[in-house]
Amino acid sequence: STNTFFTPEEISKFQEEQQSLILKSKVLMSDVSQTYSNIPSIRARFEEWRNLYPKQYKLAFAHTAILTIFAPFVRLELLEWDPLLGEAKGVSKKIGYKSLGEMNWHKELFDYGMNQIEGLPEDDSNLVPQLVQKVVVPRVVDILTHSYDPRSTIQTKNMVNLMDELFIYIEPNTKPFQDLISSITVNLRGAVESITVPQSSSISTTPPISLKVLTRRAAKTVNLVKNICNWHTILPAYNLIPMVYDSLINSKMLPLIRNISSIAENNSINNILQIVEKLIMVLPKEWVSQKGKGQGLELLNNFLVNDVMRKISEDDKNTKDRLGKILQKLSSTVIKEER
Repeated sequence: STNTFFTPEEISKFQEEQQSLILKSKVLMSDVSQTYSNIPSIRARFEEWRNLYPKQYKLAFAHTAILTIFAPFVRLELLEWDPLLGEAKGVSKKIGYKSLGEMNWHKELFDYGMNQIEGLPEDDSNLVPQLVQKVVVPRVVDILTHSYDPRSTIQTKNMVNLMDELFIYIEPNTKPFQDLISSITVNLRGAVESITVPQSSSISTTPPISLKVLTRRAAKTVNLVKNICNWHTILPAYNLIPMVYDSLINSKMLPLIRNISSIAENNSINNILQIVEKLIMVLPKEWVSQKGKGQGLELLNNFLVNDVMRKISEDDKNTKDRLGKILQKLSSTVIKEER
């Protein structure tokens, strides 16, 4: 799903403003000497200083100054960077996205300070991780807070891939790590809270219309479940599990399919079964076991047994068998306890 939530006019205006900003950034170094206007030239001077005069290099705290010197170059390149777009496991690549390893600043600095010199601190070899933590992470936190839409499958896959790359450079329990985790969690919770469930009294008196609207809304809820579950390799289970099972499935999706069940339409049962089948498919394999009874899905299981099963005709063997397979899968879906 491409999940476009902006009008063509809004997209066009944003692109115009972005291009204007990028063009202005190109002339920032126009009045700076070539020696100091690009990373390779500056790096060469620092490496010469470091290799020939390591004592003076250390006394001048050059190993701490280089972070401040190279940070503006990173920020300039990030102006053209949009991690919400790009190639994400089969998604067609779009202009604007690069992995960190593809960026010029990363290519030009990734091996700075790798040749250890006696008497010099190891900070030099951590230049790229420091730039990631000090410059890239704040940019990503801003994107997660203000731009990332959890309803978008493409954006979600790209951001999960980006987190995998960022965490190469960031230690757990550090402030940059916690800032990222917090931004993701807050945004996902906001997306969950934005889902509305219509009251039974507000459902249209025209069954086909109500069925279509409710089914579409339930399908979007399952899509959000899928996108949130994509974060299961990044976010701790104690954050995701209540969000998926309690806040989404039990509090949002289940009331929606209850409303669908209340509509006397031939397709209502089929629509419910399709929604639940898709739901089971998107739950992480790490949450599925062949033993034990489902935890968190009991309400859904009970609804299918006590409501849906009773509405299936005795002669409709195919639908009964289909529901039986769903109930069997639900009974094997468990949440593993965190050790």
